Amino acid sequence: MRYISSQGGNKIRIVALSTSLANAKDLGEWIGASSHSLFNFPPGVRLVPLEIHIQGVDISSFEARMQAMTKPTYTAIVQHAKNKKPAIVFFPTRTHAHLTDVDLMAYSHIDNPQSPDFLLGKLEELEDFVKELREETLKETLRHGIGYFHEGLCSLDKEIVTHLFEAGRIQVCVMSSSLCWGTPLTAHLVVVMGTQYYDGRENTHSDYAISDLLQIMGRASRPLLDNVGKYVIFCHAPRKDYYKKFLYEAFPVESHLQHFLHDNFNAEVVDGVIENKQDAVDYLTWTLIKCIEIEDEMDLSAFNLHMISSYYYISYTTIERFSSLLSSKTKMKGLLEILTSASEYDMIPIKLGEEDIVRRLINHQRFSFEDPHCIDPHVKANSLLQAHFSRQSITTNFEMDQREVLLSATRPLQAMVDVISSNEWLNLALLAMEASHMVTQGMWERDSMLLQLPHFTKELAKNCQEKNIEPFCNRFPNIDLTYEVVGSEDVTPGKEVTMQVMLERDMERRTEVGVVNALRFPRPKKKGGGWLWGTPR
Repeated sequence: MRYISSQGGNKIRIVALSTSLANAKDLGEWIGASSHSLFNFPPGVRLVPLEIHIQGVDISSFEARMQAMTKPTYTAIVQHAKNKKPAIVFFPTRTHAHLTDVDLMAYSHIDNPQSPDFLLGKLEELEDFVKELREETLKETLRHGIGYFHEGLCSLDKEIVTHLFEAGRIQVCVMSSSLCWGTPLTAHLVVVMGTQYYDGRENTHSDYAISDLLQIMGRASRPLLDNVGKYVIFCHAPRKDYYKKFLYEAFPVESHLQHFLHDNFNAEVVDGVIENKQDAVDYLTWTLIKCIEIEDEMDLSAFNLHMISSYYYISYTTIERFSSLLSSKTKMKGLLEILTSASEYDMIPIKLGEEDIVRRLINHQRFSFEDPHCIDPHVKANSLLQAHFSRQSITTNFEMDQREVLLSATRPLQAMVDVISSNEWLNLALLAMEASHMVTQGMWERDSMLLQLPHFTKELAKNCQEKNIEPFCNRFPNIDLTYEVVGSEDVTPGKEVTMQVMLERDMERRTEVGVVNALRFPRPKKKGGGWLWGTPR
C-alpha cells in the first residue's frame, strides 16, 4: 500500500490493531507509523484481568488423553465458575462434543441427583425451546443446563443454544474450536479441552495455532460483569512450557508474503503497478519474476492466463492447471475433476474417520474413481459437488464443507470459461457454462429443466412433461437479443472488431431483475449472464 501511495503521490493512513507484539517497533516502521503514534501494551493489560491456568496431561494417545481431560474439565467448571457464572468449553471435534456433554451431565447428576447443577432456569420454561430442537442428544443435555455447538448443528439449534446461554438459562456451552472466530458468546470461564486437532492432509494430530488460542482467550472477557476472567488450558504435558511462553509473553509478527508472492506479484503486473524490473525490485526489494513475460530485457507484461487469474482472484497454480489439463476433447467427468483439482480446495478439512464416508459417497456418484485417495481434499470436494448435482442427502457434518465447495466453485468456473474461450473450444466452453448452471441449481445437465422451479422433484417433473406445462415455462426470463458489427462488415479470423449488442427483457410489470431462483445454492445469487460467440467447428 505504501509503495502504491508513493507512486501515485496520494498519502494514506494505516490504522493497525493486533495483540501484544515483541517487534512492535519494526512493524510500526513498516507501516509508516511514528514513535508518537505507536502503542504497545504487555499481554497482561486487559479490560478484564485474566487468570490463566495451564494443566498438562501426560498421556501420549490422543483419544485416551481427551477422555482423561473430561473429569478435570468438570472440576474446573465447579471451582472457577462459582455462583452459577457462565462457562464455555472448547473441544476439537464433533464427536468430542457429544462425549463431553454426556460426561459433564453424568458428573453433575452424581453430585446432585435432585436437580441439575448447570440448569439456571426452571425446566418447565425450557421445554418450549427444547421441543423445537432437531438433535436428540442436545435436547437431553439442555435439560441439564449444558448446550453444545459444532459445524454440523443446524442453524435453528444454534440459535436456540445461543439464546438460552445469553439469557442465562444454561450455565455451560461446549463448542468446537473452529467456531471461536465467529461466535458472539463470552463467559466468565473458558476451558480449552485439548490443544490438538486431526489434520487430514498430514494424517496426524496438529497443534492449534497460537492465534486461535488467543482468540479463544478473548471469549473470557465480560466488561462491567466480571472483575476477573478465568482461562483454563488442558494440553499434552510436553507442550505445557510452550504455551506458557506464548500466552504470558508477547510474540513477534513475521511476514508470510513468500507463500503468496506469485499471486501478489502477478496481480500488480496486470494492474500496471509493476511495469519493469526496477519496479519489481522497488516493490519487493528482491527480484522473483514468475508468471510474466519479459519484453526488451526490461519491461514486464502479463500473459493472458495470468490476466484471467488476477481478474477472478484465483491462484496462479489453478490457472496453470486449467491451461495444461483442459483440451478440446474434455468431457463432463474430466471437467469436474479439473475443477476440483483447483488450489482453492486445498484447505477443505479432512476430519478423523471421514475416509470411509468419502469413499462410500464417491462410489455412489455418477462419476466415480477406480482407486480414490479419500483423504485428499480434492476428492472430497468432487464427491460433495456431485452429491449436490444429484440432490443427495449428506451427513450434517458434511453440510458446511459442501457449502464451502459450492461457494468456491463460482470464480474458478468463470476463469475456466475464459481459458477455454482463449483456445477457441466452443463446445467445451458451452459445457463449462453448463457446469456453472449445475452448481447454481443443484442438478445435472441431463436433468429436466423443471427442477429449477421451487418444490419440484424428479417425479413431479416427469409427470409435468406428460401434461401441459406452459404456466411453468412462463416463469423463465424472456430475452430478445440483437447485434451488429460496428464500423465494418469485413470480419476475418484474428481481426479485432467492435460489436453492439442490444438485450431486451420482458420484466412482466416488475421494476427489478432480482436474484436467481436457486434454493439449493448456499446464498442469494444475482442474475447475470455471459455471451459466447463462435462457430460449431
